[in-house]
Amino acid sequence: MKDAAEAQQVLARQRQLGRTNWRRALAVRWGWVFARARAQQLQLSDLHYAAAMRACQRGGEPTAAMRLFAEIEEPSTRTLTAAIASCGPRDWELAVALLGAMEFPDLAAYSACLKVLKAKPSRALRLLDTLRRQQLSPDLVCYSAVISACGQGRFWLKALACLRHLDQDAVAPNVVAYSAAISACEKALQWEQGLFLLREMAERGIKPNVVSHSAVLTACDKARQWQWTLHHWKEMRAAGVAPNRVSYTAAIGSTAWDAMLEMLEASGIRRV
Repeated sequence: MKDAAEAQQVLARQRQLGRTNWRRALAVRWGWVFARARAQQLQLSDLHYAAAMRACQRGGEPTAAMRLFAEIEEPSTRTLTAAIASCGPRDWELAVALLGAMEFPDLAAYSACLKVLKAKPSRALRLLDTLRRQQLSPDLVCYSAVISACGQGRFWLKALACLRHLDQDAVAPNVVAYSAAISACEKALQWEQGLFLLREMAERGIKPNVVSHSAVLTACDKARQWQWTLHHWKEMRAAGVAPNRVSYTAAIGSTAWDAMLEMLEASGIRRV
């Protein structure tokens, strides 16, 4: 009866969360399953632990994931990778230490650690070099993570170099990698380079998304290139890309907004 009552409570909680956050609901179910397994002294493998930790991490419960990790007597590459993925940017030193605890880290482990290092571009670049020295081939996820990290640190030239390395490694770049590189250019006020990358995307058949367009708009606005801001705004709308708050903010920046008002007045509409 007690088990049935507990199960009903878990299911009720899961249904409640499932309406708004199915990932967190999944984490709740895993937590209950593990509690019951421990109570019945069942043998749990690293596969079970890794799956539960991933569910907790994706459900926004990284602390629960690390509690599960603490129960493991002999962590495997699989569970160490799940623990790394549960680390936040502030826990980057722990993530690097966990990676170092592996005898032979695989690509998934490096990828998880690179994502954690999104605010540490120098570390991310060094880890990418280490990955190559281990005779592993970085994939699109690895490169995109490093490009994003370079953007946060305003290492825009390094971000572009990583983007070019994709072609050298025969890895086809996607909209995520290009958008990250354009964002890196935006943060470094390299608006012309951002426009170049956007055109390059179109030439390669990669459709820019709102993140790509917004980064270019913001770069042009920050550089007070209001003509380009307005021009690109029109291009984005013509392409059928719905603007977001970032692109609206760039478009109505002081210089661009004055130009818009002048255009309205020229059309016979007065300021109010």
